[in-house]
Amino acid sequence: CVLFLLALKLICWVVAEAERTGDPAKAAAPLKLLFSRPYWDAVDVPSDKDEAERTRQQLREETEQSRKLALDALEEVLPCQAASYFLQPEGYAGLVGALCCNAIAVVYVSPLVQHILQVDAMVDCSERREAVAALEPWIR
Repeated sequence: CVLFLLALKLICWVVAEAERTGDPAKAAAPLKLLFSRPYWDAVDVPSDKDEAERTRQQLREETEQSRKLALDALEEVLPCQAASYFLQPEGYAGLVGALCCNAIAVVYVSPLVQHILQVDAMVDCSERREAVAALEPWIR
């Protein structure tokens, strides 16, 4: 789900803002103000009661798996007071649910495209040549 990627990007933004301003509460405030409910309660589910519950359970599991991946990805900056709420099960589910409730459409640039653009912008050095060589199979 693209909302999981967007949630991770916003958590990274909170971490960067907290480091820049030195005020974790101020950094997290904009995201905490969003209308929020757990992701599995924010999406449309089938009208059949049993199918709806299976869908919600699947969304709970996917959300938790995504949260764990986010924790792994942010391991080097943890603990971070500003992001800690959003990395707890309830906070993460609420953030993804808020994105679902507050977004009409999400267009997210492919991480591979972003990486290629970053490598392309590097000055010519051995690291850039290594990165280009590593990307070649993906580009051709």
